[in-house]
Amino acid sequence: MGYFIPDDLGNLVVASEDPIEGGIEYNDPALFATLMLAPYNYKWINNSLLNYPRPTPYHAWDGTQWQFSQRLITDAREFIWEKIKDYRQQRQYMGVKITVDGTDYWIHSDEVSRSLHLGLVGAAILHIMRNFLGVLAVPSFPSGLRWKTMHVDANGDPVFITLDWIVSLQIFAADQNMTSLCFTRAEIHRMTLQYHPDPLNYNYTTGWPTVYGE
Repeated sequence: MGYFIPDDLGNLVVASEDPIEGGIEYNDPALFATLMLAPYNYKWINNSLLNYPRPTPYHAWDGTQWQFSQRLITDAREFIWEKIKDYRQQRQYMGVKITVDGTDYWIHSDEVSRSLHLGLVGAAILHIMRNFLGVLAVPSFPSGLRWKTMHVDANGDPVFITLDWIVSLQIFAADQNMTSLCFTRAEIHRMTLQYHPDPLNYNYTTGWPTVYGE
């Protein structure tokens, strides 16, 4: 047994196994259990519950048959585009790689870390002003500054590197490059998505720049 409320076109806008105020009672437990799995495949027409399987998620019921809906496929593309943008944001915050003395290191690139990287860039600029432009009123880059990477050693302890002004600029450049690559890839997926016949099943996880752990 179940209850549903149809709209003027026969779509079941509400369906529940529990009583619904103003709902139509339907006493066929087996059928109603199937209906609950995909209520959009059932229509209430002339006081009869009929099965009209939807061809694709991009078809809308017009009261008598399914019609392909450009609005639904446009909505689906917009929905997936939002997913792509979220994925883009996640990727650019999942680490950037730099090379120090011939060894590759992954550096945290989340939003907080990036704000700290800007501070390092400022210190590097002051160092350049003092040591290459002769502006003695500003300090050199701090010596012996240690920075935690995304790596851990055999004991599970974090691995640190020693920063100088060059490595600091490397980190900043890596942040900017990662952002640029992620935005470029997102735009490629956006353009491809516009011509994909099945946007809800479009795979937007391909082609992105490598992040830590991959």
